[in-house]
Amino acid sequence: MKILIWIIPNIMCYLMFIGLIIFIVKNEDGLLEINQLFIWLLISIILLLASIYGSYRIQRWIKEGKI
Repeated sequence: MKILIWIIPNIMCYLMFIGLIIFIVKNEDGLLEINQLFIWLLISIILLLASIYGSYRIQRWIKEGKI
């Protein structure tokens, strides 16, 4: 059961990533004006990498038979 709890935050990370990308696309001009676009893109890439790592870990647990 403890391992299944990791699936929900992983799904939420992917949803946050999608929401963050939508925010960046809609506010691209404003973020460029205040020179924050690079920081927001960096945050989104880090969030995507964390989500991919979580998915990899869950996939590894499934292969090991823990889930």
